[in-house]
Amino acid sequence: AAISFAATASVARVIDEAFTNNSPVDPKPWLILVGGFLIGLIIPILIIFAKNMLDTKVHHKGELQSLTKHVPFIGEVPRIGSDQSEQIELNDRSPLAESFRILRTNLAYLIQNKNKDRGEVIFITSTIKGEGKTFISYNMSRTLGSTGKKVLLIGADIRNPKLHRYADVAMGEKGLSDYLYDFEVSEEQIISRDQSGSIKMDMVLSGPIPPNPAELLMNDRMEELINYAAKLYDYVLVDTAPTMIVTDTLLISPLADTTLYVVRADLTDKKMLDFPKELKQQGKIKSPAIILNDVDYSKFSYGAKYGYSYGYGYGYGVDKESRWRRIKNTMFGKK
Repeated sequence: AAISFAATASVARVIDEAFTNNSPVDPKPWLILVGGFLIGLIIPILIIFAKNMLDTKVHHKGELQSLTKHVPFIGEVPRIGSDQSEQIELNDRSPLAESFRILRTNLAYLIQNKNKDRGEVIFITSTIKGEGKTFISYNMSRTLGSTGKKVLLIGADIRNPKLHRYADVAMGEKGLSDYLYDFEVSEEQIISRDQSGSIKMDMVLSGPIPPNPAELLMNDRMEELINYAAKLYDYVLVDTAPTMIVTDTLLISPLADTTLYVVRADLTDKKMLDFPKELKQQGKIKSPAIILNDVDYSKFSYGAKYGYSYGYGYGYGVDKESRWRRIKNTMFGKK
């Protein structure tokens, strides 16, 4: 057995002693790092590109160029936070109040050559609901009233009235729809005189929602009310219905001297910008001018550059932000 075992050749022999490298052969760390960096860079770029391609909303004034070539642009209204008031006050220095003062100034250039024997009739409308035309109407009326002018605001959106949320008016008081269908109701009965606030302005609420709003607006009573108000007031602002959804505004648009057309950032689709342009070309609205509402300046670098990120009141009692805070607001959005 011993001779047989010794004569058998060994199955394995050691040719070279085993040795190891300090770095692994596979996987290669540099390849993983480079691949991870490229994937981490490409995926966010693709997501941002896809988001921008699929985003069809208006965000800033630059995206209104196709419209502003045909319709004048008179100003922007900034986005207000949940802790900020939607109503401007006398001697208000907030960004909201300053933006409406700019609108008031630019509006004066549109109406300076109009008829001086009667008040200016200004319609405020939009393409679809939710773009903030009632908000613009109310604060524009207060801005004009703060200069000592006599201002009347009429809620002519009798299908979906929103003006009553700003008015401190007793329930059951007569409104525009009562005046349109009841010939016994006079103009004085539907005008709510506001003498309590710091800014004096009168209002005509929409009244009960009627079953036939278009037919009511077509009768001569609406023209009589506008002519009556234009003789007593310096400015008559009319909060009207959206133009794309219903025909109400287009029925009474010949009564206006100027039409303020509201576009809302992050809501209005870019495809809808052709609609007000077509209305002007067809002569269905008179002297239109565009207002961009609800602009979030913290999203844009030019906002920080020109001071929008810390308000229109820069230099008038508003503290200047530090460089680090401006960089932080630009990168992560203003909180």
